[in-house]
Amino acid sequence: TLSLTWAVLALGNIGFVSTLNVYLLGAFAALVGVGSGLMQPLTQTRVLSIVSPAAVPKAMGMALGCIFAGQFVHPFVVTPIRSAFGLHEAFLFLGVASLAAAIIAAAWRFIGARSATA
Repeated sequence: TLSLTWAVLALGNIGFVSTLNVYLLGAFAALVGVGSGLMQPLTQTRVLSIVSPAAVPKAMGMALGCIFAGQFVHPFVVTPIRSAFGLHEAFLFLGVASLAAAIIAAAWRFIGARSATA
């Protein structure tokens, strides 16, 4: 599921740079919204399934802190890319990074499933 979420983010971000059609831009924006909207509950569910019940409040607090930290750091990461290469290339960079994350998540799942079976 995590790799599919990253793939949806990749498709949306790469779609931004590949079309000038306003309706397709809206569809790609919806894909990015769905992907980023699913990312938080998926990762939070995974984290909460690993930690002990006593650590759940701390894990929830750290997860919320990471969300806000990510929103704070985002402009400091994307603005230099946009300034150096342009807006289209910044979206392309985010799309390629999301695609790489999808591949890594899928490979990690496959390798983890193989080692668990062995």
